[in-house]
Amino acid sequence: MAFGSDFRVKYLMREIQRVVTERLRKEGLENPLRLRVFDDDAGDNEFWEEGGLTFTTKSGSAAGSGDGAWYVKKEWTDPLSKKKSKAKPVLVIEGTFGIETGNVGDAQKTKLSHVIELAQRRVHSGILMPKRAEYYTSGKKGGKKPPTCVKSGAWNKEVVMAALSQSEKWKSDLLVIDAYDKKQLEDLVYAFAKNQSKNDHESESFVEKQLKNIKCEMSTFVDKYSKDYMTKPKTKAGQLAVFELPMKDGKISKDWYAKIHSDDVKAFGITGQGKIKNPKARSRHRNEHRLLGNVQDIVLITGKKVFLLMPRWNEQDLDKLRKQSREGKGTKEFKNFQTNKDIDILTWNDIDFGNDMELKSEFKRIRQVGIDLDAKLPEKDSDKLKKYCLQLKEGLYTKKYRIKK
Repeated sequence: MAFGSDFRVKYLMREIQRVVTERLRKEGLENPLRLRVFDDDAGDNEFWEEGGLTFTTKSGSAAGSGDGAWYVKKEWTDPLSKKKSKAKPVLVIEGTFGIETGNVGDAQKTKLSHVIELAQRRVHSGILMPKRAEYYTSGKKGGKKPPTCVKSGAWNKEVVMAALSQSEKWKSDLLVIDAYDKKQLEDLVYAFAKNQSKNDHESESFVEKQLKNIKCEMSTFVDKYSKDYMTKPKTKAGQLAVFELPMKDGKISKDWYAKIHSDDVKAFGITGQGKIKNPKARSRHRNEHRLLGNVQDIVLITGKKVFLLMPRWNEQDLDKLRKQSREGKGTKEFKNFQTNKDIDILTWNDIDFGNDMELKSEFKRIRQVGIDLDAKLPEKDSDKLKKYCLQLKEGLYTKKYRIKK
């Protein structure tokens, strides 16, 4: 376990379990909830029925693991995997304090895959992270003077919207909970414990009240943003992150949306031929969590299928990943792409650039740059790549380019 963010989440859960147990004891009640939490990732990665914190996807492959879970000692059959357990999950938590270190954008979406499978099991779950926080940065990009400056971060609104959509769909809540509001999580766990102990109308109403309070806070946080989500701009695609796709017949797909990402193949573990100078570099490339979250949240929010459009990949890259997956060597995130009918990946080869040979050639060139594990894309090419991705988005938006499907 990386001591820091994970440790704080697990410690907070232990502290809440202690406080809730003490509150119930003063009322003459025993706490029926047990807390499953581990000091290292080994326990997290075991399947639930084997005593761990990992659940499966519909296809049976491993989804992400949570940081901890409250449960009751009761026979439970997983409605998806049909596997039996002597522990029935009540509230599964995935948490992070990463906002304090600058994880203020898509990085938060890595948390979605860890709990996304719970609501359809009729199990409540939560993403625990600070609603608002400050973090230090070098200030380079903002033109600030060194050594540091302070910036503010907040919940990613798309994560909150996806959680609300999942809750509405399955009538079992995926919550986003403020990690700084300890009392909010404490009251929720206390309500679940009281309901398990008494199982009457009053305790059930108390649970619903706590859930409603959290969801109201989430809804208020994204109110205006959610109304503008997927609203078409009057001219170019601009800031529109998610967009409709013109297919090879020139018609807009009725089933699929797309989101462009500029990551290279290292995101899913493929590297170039160069020798690895720094063995620790391998641990830096875990972008598959973020990429999976970036399509999962759109599926939840829109109800449409979503392509992850990767113009720095070609068909051979995707074939290599598929081969690794068949051999059992691929990441669980890529396996989820393979088995989930609502998401898929498009590469450079899937794009019809029309007569724009220059853009086509530039994507092809940049694909070959910085693909070794230790390498980074040069700043000049990185700036070009941002411009090219925007150009590709606007070209698809205006039907200048098409998808060959």
